[in-house]
Amino acid sequence: MSISTGDYTITAAPVTATITSDNTVTKVYDGTAVPGYVPSVVFARTDGGTLIPNEGTNSLDQIAAWTAADFTYSLNGTTVANPTDVGTYTIEFSDAGLAKLAAATNFAVTPVYLGTYTITAAQATATLSTPSFTYDGTTKASDETGLFATVNVLAGTGDDGGSTVKVALTSDDVSFTRMAQTQSLMVIV
Repeated sequence: MSISTGDYTITAAPVTATITSDNTVTKVYDGTAVPGYVPSVVFARTDGGTLIPNEGTNSLDQIAAWTAADFTYSLNGTTVANPTDVGTYTIEFSDAGLAKLAAATNFAVTPVYLGTYTITAAQATATLSTPSFTYDGTTKASDETGLFATVNVLAGTGDDGGSTVKVALTSDDVSFTRMAQTQSLMVIV
């Protein structure tokens, strides 16, 4: 009778970790960074198994609770630490989030980025000053001074209210179009 020795290998179970946001995460542009949003992370086995991270009692299967620091944002392939501008950002795991996934050593976790955070444009109205002068047969567009636009940004959901800004314009910012006996002012942005 002979006895042989050998190794018994247990490999990490393949799992996806999908970031989801239910396509409902939006805010209206207000010039401030995204608040401490924490998306959902859904685990799924890719080999037909049933045990996933945070199930069972083995400490090597556990992942600490997610925080906002576990995620970062990407716009057109560029990482954005604190999104403030209008756009739809892909939510990704930050280095801290990836470290949490790696800590569940009984699983080979593949991140899947399906979550998005959208910042929509704020609604604004612009009211132009109404210069006037007596018609004398000469062009007035290049002579006009004191032009301005009052821009009123309407409050969006979750922000602290709208704002109003007065913007000075030069003759290069506007064009004049003659309409019968009057000239109309049109802003060129």
